[in-house]
Amino acid sequence: MPSKGYKSDNIIRHILPNSYKKVIVSNIKDLEALTSLNRFYCAQIAHEVGAKKRIEIVCRANELDILVLNKDARLVSEGKE
Repeated sequence: MPSKGYKSDNIIRHILPNSYKKVIVSNIKDLEALTSLNRFYCAQIAHEVGAKKRIEIVCRANELDILVLNKDARLVSEGKE
């Protein structure tokens, strides 16, 4: 059992180094909830989201001025070498 005292403070526990808190987004509706909180929260696109929906989410996030952590993931097709 871990000893007491190894947790971060409640104030900084879930804050990233860029001073944002991360929210996992699966669709555009989840992204719309962050419109008024875009100074405190950033979006991370969920793993199960496909490339087509991912492009829509990234475009909408740019319009709403929301930071997306993994905006380049799965958007570049891998070519044969």
